[in-house]
Amino acid sequence: MRDLQIAEFERAPSGRPVWLAGRIETLEPAGALLHGTLRDSTGCCDFDLEPSHDARPGDIVRLRGLCGPRGRFRAGEFELLVRPERDPRADPEHVRLSSPELRERLASRAALARALRAHFDARGFLEVETGQLVEEPGQEPTLSPFRCGDRFLITSPELRMKRLLAAGFERIYELSHAFRSGPGECSDWHQPEFTLLEWYRAFADQEALIADLEALLPHVAEEVAGRPVLRLGERRLELGRPFERLTVSQAFARHAGIDLEPFLDGDAVRFRAAARAARFQVADDEDAETLFFRVLLDRVEHRLGVERPTILSGYPAQLAALARIDPDDPRVCRRFECYVLGVELSNAFEELNDAVLQRRRFEAERRRKREGGGACGPMPEKFLAALSRGLPPAAGIALGVDRLLMLLIGAPRLADTLPFPEEV
Repeated sequence: MRDLQIAEFERAPSGRPVWLAGRIETLEPAGALLHGTLRDSTGCCDFDLEPSHDARPGDIVRLRGLCGPRGRFRAGEFELLVRPERDPRADPEHVRLSSPELRERLASRAALARALRAHFDARGFLEVETGQLVEEPGQEPTLSPFRCGDRFLITSPELRMKRLLAAGFERIYELSHAFRSGPGECSDWHQPEFTLLEWYRAFADQEALIADLEALLPHVAEEVAGRPVLRLGERRLELGRPFERLTVSQAFARHAGIDLEPFLDGDAVRFRAAARAARFQVADDEDAETLFFRVLLDRVEHRLGVERPTILSGYPAQLAALARIDPDDPRVCRRFECYVLGVELSNAFEELNDAVLQRRRFEAERRRKREGGGACGPMPEKFLAALSRGLPPAAGIALGVDRLLMLLIGAPRLADTLPFPEEV
């Protein structure tokens, strides 16, 4: 007779003989018997046992007996499988890892991965795996990759996915672990190792990606949480309406009272003056880009996506990274970020496909990184070679899966969605 899981046992008819295996959580005298609780991966049930058996809390056991009324289990046979050397109830890691809360969160993580894959598979995207150990790291001056010998752990699968785009893969997505080093990568919203969803569309623009997001978020919310709602603390956001559209300039004016035009025009003096006029503390020699991000973090971000997700577009050209410049306004680029309840959820580009211009940008970013005391990995020549062979017009987006899971289940910290987080 095979062991039943507790969830199966609870549905078994009264009087049926069964074997159950699991860990004894509690055990205490109850009249002429011992009464305890047994837990396995599917749940917990009550059992009664003769006191002649040498059973203790924490034991991993197999019990044979009869199903009783209301899920009560009368065990006639007892088999000790493992007796712990130390009481697991006194071990904080065991208590955390075995908690029903973590089990539910990991089940939600698995459900989210299934829902994401099903969504993109149904829309003709091909799932790819591009690898996590690479010879050419990303060039972002604000990100530091982990070095592994003469290779690097990826900060994003972006460069290799675009090499596939250049080879003719027109709709692709990847669920990938990514890694970022540095003191700012361990906080309520960051982990050095995290999960990214990236997808790319050839012959598409950022409007196609926005439409993807508007379809994706309600779908996964229904699949994982059973309702189209995202939560952060006491705040809730109902999904279903079209997303709010806001340019970076509009957001700075609305939420910080700062005119962004000087920054777009490259006039650092006027930009610092505009920030001071909005009662923002600014040093006379503060770098304009540093000031931009301070205002964004302190005054703007937490006010975005409060009533519905916000698409923040029209990023300054100085922050284009791998995005193409807007042909209608060369001061901004074709890049957007999606915010939900003040949380940056995704970052998207209409992809730059000019190999010469991309090399110049990489060289400038490497100079900035060296000036800031950072180490530069090798130039991503294989990626640049792919661009030179021809990358079709395309749009791509990276979405933080752990952050999305936080918002789906209402977890207060990203670490609460993981079994083995790096603690702050």
